[in-house]
Amino acid sequence: MRVKFYAAKYDDLSGGRNHASNVVLALMDGFLNSGYELHMDNYYNSVGLAKNLTSKSTYVCGTLRFDRKGNPENLVKKKLNQGDFKWLRSGSIMVNKWKDKRDVLTISNMHKGETVQVQNKNGKISTKPDTVRDYTLGMAGIDRSDQRMSYYSFLRKTNRWYKKLALHYLEIFLHNAHMFHNQRNRKNKRMTLLQFRESVIMHLLGDDSNARESRNCNTNATDFHYLEHLPPTEKKNAYKAMSNQRGKKQRKQRGKKRKETRVFLSTVPREASTLR
Repeated sequence: MRVKFYAAKYDDLSGGRNHASNVVLALMDGFLNSGYELHMDNYYNSVGLAKNLTSKSTYVCGTLRFDRKGNPENLVKKKLNQGDFKWLRSGSIMVNKWKDKRDVLTISNMHKGETVQVQNKNGKISTKPDTVRDYTLGMAGIDRSDQRMSYYSFLRKTNRWYKKLALHYLEIFLHNAHMFHNQRNRKNKRMTLLQFRESVIMHLLGDDSNARESRNCNTNATDFHYLEHLPPTEKKNAYKAMSNQRGKKQRKQRGKKRKETRVFLSTVPREASTLR
């Protein structure tokens, strides 16, 4: 896994022209000229980047912003009815426009500009461009992993940014490890994501974690705990009922403007306790 963090003015790749393209090429360093397929959303895609990747024997497919420089204006401005599909090609680079509920612009250097039949999870069959189908399939793994990691997320709003990065990495590692575990144990010993996380936690704590006891704890695990009111003292008088101008009674402490909780946690052995 290769990651590039945005560091504003401290980032050599941020800002300026071709910022998004430079980020993609930096992340793909070492994977170019090998025939890999790269699926990207409309933030990174452009005609210029597609040409650059094509020259480096790398296939690309993804959505495209309508205002991106280098887009074919005739195609972008063309009005379509729902279900219509149009495309233009320059060499191996193809840009197509398809209207579903809204206009969708895609770019590819590995498709022929055909429409395919796609069946959704409800069994409904619809017609889509091959670029839209393959882009959806290519990005589905990322969307699904993000959804699964959100179920038991470590992240909190109060975490500092560097802690969020570390925790997010840990979530990714746990998710990938869980997928590998279930792939290697297809017949038995498969776990849910929650079971896998719990097993990792117990392994990190050690086998004797259940037998460990706090060194400073003198209470027995079998004791009962319950709340009990502290008795009044000379300085802490009991609450006195007083009436206000409207005749409603309020509980106030004599000579005090603030209320104080006079409750503590009491412990009684299980064998000597009764229900309270």
